Amino acid sequence: MMPFEVRSGWITVRPGSAPDQVLHLVAGGRLDRLDRTRFLDALTAAVTTGRSAVELDVERVTLVDVAVVRILLEARRIAAAHGCVFRLIRPVGRFALILDLTGTRAKLCEPGPVSRRPRVSGALEAGPRPEAPQPPPITSAPP
Repeated sequence: MMPFEVRSGWITVRPGSAPDQVLHLVAGGRLDRLDRTRFLDALTAAVTTGRSAVELDVERVTLVDVAVVRILLEARRIAAAHGCVFRLIRPVGRFALILDLTGTRAKLCEPGPVSRRPRVSGALEAGPRPEAPQPPPITSAPP
């Protein structure tokens, strides 16, 4: 028996998203390479419905790996081919860190008129670390 809950990844439509042209989805749990086919199928179905935009709220995601980031980029590509905007909203914690480390936050979290700016964890809110002072150059003494 495991001492903690291991919950498989999930994705669902947020209640109340039907009236407008933006489809609001929510994902949570563990999203890893084992879920990639199911996850890509769900995202493909969402972005090919004729909606102008699909927003995926990822605040409840507890684990993500690089394979899922590739799937998100593929969903963005498929959405663009169907005239749909696909973006993530509210990446936090490790998810936000993975997006930053892979350099994909700008592509996947583009702000737009239908989206709120994604919240980020406190460490990332402060911006990049200041550079450490450089030691003075070593010069050779005259002989």
